[in-house]
Amino acid sequence: MTTRSASFDEDRFLFQGSGWQVKRLAGDRDLGRVSVLMDACADYIEMMSGGPPGPTEAQDFFTAAPPGKKSDEMLKLGVETVETADLSLVGVAHVCRDHPERGVWYIGLLLLHPAARSGGIGRAVVDGLNELARTEGAERLILSVVDANEAAARFWRSVGFRPTRALPPVRFGHREHSRTEFALSLR
Repeated sequence: MTTRSASFDEDRFLFQGSGWQVKRLAGDRDLGRVSVLMDACADYIEMMSGGPPGPTEAQDFFTAAPPGKKSDEMLKLGVETVETADLSLVGVAHVCRDHPERGVWYIGLLLLHPAARSGGIGRAVVDGLNELARTEGAERLILSVVDANEAAARFWRSVGFRPTRALPPVRFGHREHSRTEFALSLR
């Protein structure tokens, strides 16, 4: 069960569960924490790009946006554990509201620290994001998964997303990937 905040304020959580919370991130405040997380997620970055995390990996997270959108229109989210006095960033997500059309939210990334994977936090974060999107008027969530990332495809299926269509290949660093679009109706 997740609890939701009533505001998109950067200093307040957007939603939370037992032992974790999701808040907006800001590049000027959170760049170092995102950089540490990206280094810890080298397995994902190497699978996607063919190389280790680069020096701009964290900055790229904050500037990424789909065509026609600005990075400041994106929700740049951080998943923090709250079980100790120090908040620990264990995941990031970026989400674009009303893209590619009104009522559709596009999940550009959900990335968890390897130690936080397979423990249920990803499912709980997606449940919270679904509720947030629904209450903000979204009718559907979409995302794309590179075909080489079979674990991600299994995860998204397990939380209710279904493949909808094949997408054209795209290059990430030194690798080109075929992709599949996944969608979840919020009605």
